[in-house]
Amino acid sequence: MIHTLALVGMVSVTTPKPRPFVDVGTLRLFRCRPRDSGVSVAGYCDVVPVPLDWENPSAATITIRFEWIPAGDAVTTRTIVAQDGGPGFPSTGSGDAYVRLFGPLLYDRNLLMMDERGTGGSTPIDCEPLQAAVVNGDTDEIFQRGVRACATQLDHTFRTRDATGFVRADDLFATTQSVRDLAAILRALALPKVDLYGDSYGTFFAQAFAANYPDLVHSLVLDSAYPLDQDIFDAPARREIRLAFDAVCSRSAACSAAAPFSSTARIRRLARRLASKPLVTQQRSYGTTELASLLQEASLDTPLIEFRDLDAAARAWLDRGDAIPIGRLFDRSWKAAELPRAFNVYSAGMEVATECTVYRYPFDARATLAERLRQYHAALARLPPAMFDPLAMRDVAAADPFPFDECLHWPAPTHLQPLINGPFPLVPPTTPVLIISGELDSITAPGDAEQARAELGPSARLVSIPNEGHVPTFYDQFNCAQQIVRTFLRAPDSSLETTCTARIPEVRAVGVFPAMLAEQPPATRRAGDHATRIESQLAALAVEAVGDTIESARFASFNDDFCDRYHPCGRGLRGGHFVAAWDLSSVLFAVTYSRDTLVSGVAHIGGALVYGGAGYVNARVQIQTNDERHTETLDLHWDERVPRARASIEGLSLDHHRIREEMPAP
Repeated sequence: MIHTLALVGMVSVTTPKPRPFVDVGTLRLFRCRPRDSGVSVAGYCDVVPVPLDWENPSAATITIRFEWIPAGDAVTTRTIVAQDGGPGFPSTGSGDAYVRLFGPLLYDRNLLMMDERGTGGSTPIDCEPLQAAVVNGDTDEIFQRGVRACATQLDHTFRTRDATGFVRADDLFATTQSVRDLAAILRALALPKVDLYGDSYGTFFAQAFAANYPDLVHSLVLDSAYPLDQDIFDAPARREIRLAFDAVCSRSAACSAAAPFSSTARIRRLARRLASKPLVTQQRSYGTTELASLLQEASLDTPLIEFRDLDAAARAWLDRGDAIPIGRLFDRSWKAAELPRAFNVYSAGMEVATECTVYRYPFDARATLAERLRQYHAALARLPPAMFDPLAMRDVAAADPFPFDECLHWPAPTHLQPLINGPFPLVPPTTPVLIISGELDSITAPGDAEQARAELGPSARLVSIPNEGHVPTFYDQFNCAQQIVRTFLRAPDSSLETTCTARIPEVRAVGVFPAMLAEQPPATRRAGDHATRIESQLAALAVEAVGDTIESARFASFNDDFCDRYHPCGRGLRGGHFVAAWDLSSVLFAVTYSRDTLVSGVAHIGGALVYGGAGYVNARVQIQTNDERHTETLDLHWDERVPRARASIEGLSLDHHRIREEMPAP
């Protein structure tokens, strides 16, 4: 389960005065070098040798790297272990996010992050053809060639101790081995029971670790969890993707007013249109397979652009032939889903090597390729077609970055080890477990979290975070998911306060993308308003243009679109440009939102809790039609941090009509 890293702000934590080394247990740890550390609060690093095959320690040895950030209170014995997702991402690479997440807890808790074997500094897997195929979004044929080549590479990399041959290693970079690496590190550090946190695939790792080493786990926190025995087709995720898009539009005042019926029906129409004629932009050609990828990865992006734009963008193209909004969305979604090219930042080889060893696929791994293919296609044929609605099964099955047939060409495992040693429940009833699930999560759906809770047992508590996507603790704009995690870790056995979830605002999905001013719904009059209808439409369009520009600036920042080292920048929907401050506290713009208008001005965003997060918007803008017959100078205000927010509009038209209106905040 891939997840994407969001750029998050730092919080101040108390750390001891830097020392060149610290002694922890049996290990002496030295200060991390800058290139070794994934956190701004640099800690201490070490690399320890472990067996490539824990069942045969004499076969070969690999090294595992970890980072240790001591607590501010030097006498504490409590430690949080944070495990990242993917698989394929090193945990130390998300160090800044973990420091922000645990924040004040790090005064009296140490933080430990281990790069799982095959990632980061832990004998990373560099399968270059596979890495290129995944990063470039190549065809399934090229991808499968990369899979075969990666397995062959792993089986010809690690020499036996007698140097007479190679160790079969294609199934030795799996969760079954890496949980033992962490256990060895914890014992070398002589740590008492730890609080174990995992996100996305890290929840899979954490569940396997807790099941195998209950004596080492004090509590368990799982963000965006899925069960250990999950079927690769993941029926809950397929069902809940369409429910999520319906929910987003129905909760958005603008979207529900413009399109009160099913968003799923419109996505179904979009799929039919793309099947008959793919959409071509300057970047790529997009068909139904690319639409499947967009839907599956919608919850990964910061901001949630797919949920915000898709319904209105689809209607613009389907109903009015306006392809610009949907083309922009496809291009952005594709860019946001790009994976790092550097194998030590993300290893596609490690991801495949893990997933093809421990996940449950619809074929017998010991069978011949011909028999695997027969079993795979028979399994597809047994699935109800409605399971993939609003898409066709074939499009979802081939969607990037990893299709259902990912492991057809991976060798059968030779080192057969059970993922867990006992039956369900996975953990003793005395081990407190917290599961956090984003309601809009399209990667590890809420239904997956429910299944994980059932497998973990009666001590597991599940908290759904409304209007949030994948791994809501990483980019917590509303100080809710993180507060819940911190409260739990302070007192895992106590009752949990979760009322903050009611304050998380809805995703404000776009109502209409107007190609021309005449298509823009007018704003709502307030007392003292003297605007004509066209002036009211112009005022409403100004609000929508500012909201779109702010979201565009956030997207540019989170996806590395910079004019220079410090300033995110980009183009307006139909032309013009914007540039933002380095911290996204202000955006300067002159953009074309509809073809017959120009909107220029500056927007200030204050009160955001995290970098680029939701805040209070104050904007001074001038908007005019291209023929200059209508011009308005407006002051706009709205609070992005509250549910059902309204935008306030105050200003004058060219004809000196007072404009005093409001509308749903964008």
